Amino acid sequence: MKKQATKGIMVILAIILFIPFTGFAQDKKGPNTVTIVTLTLNMSAEGTAAEADSLFSLLDKNVAKKNKFVNSITRVRHLYGSNSGDFLVITEYNGSDLGIIDQADTEGFELFKKWKPDAKDRTEFNTAMNKFFTSKHSDEIYSLISKVSK
Repeated sequence: MKKQATKGIMVILAIILFIPFTGFAQDKKGPNTVTIVTLTLNMSAEGTAAEADSLFSLLDKNVAKKNKFVNSITRVRHLYGSNSGDFLVITEYNGSDLGIIDQADTEGFELFKKWKPDAKDRTEFNTAMNKFFTSKHSDEIYSLISKVSK
């Protein structure tokens, strides 16, 4: 009898602890999607931090801030430690499904083409931007659980 009572308590605990989270993961109106892309800085690149900042500012003003599928973009660089070449781009999307990433990418490319209608200008901008990074990178997709903003 004690064994059955213990099993019953364990089942109830499992339901209380885990079932709400499985339902939460399926919620279309749930938490926003977040991607973190880890890039590797090209330490031998010819260019200055001011040039990189200027390029990011132009991209933000003309593309990122106008993308209705993106809530925020944060870029951070590894400050201290063994690998000072890490550069992370953290993007929060306005939605909880994976399709939001494709929608944001499509809109971003359309905004980029509108800002730079000439293909040669787009290539020159991308070349100027890409010289600061190697081809090594990783991509992660997360679900936003908690956010504090001030």
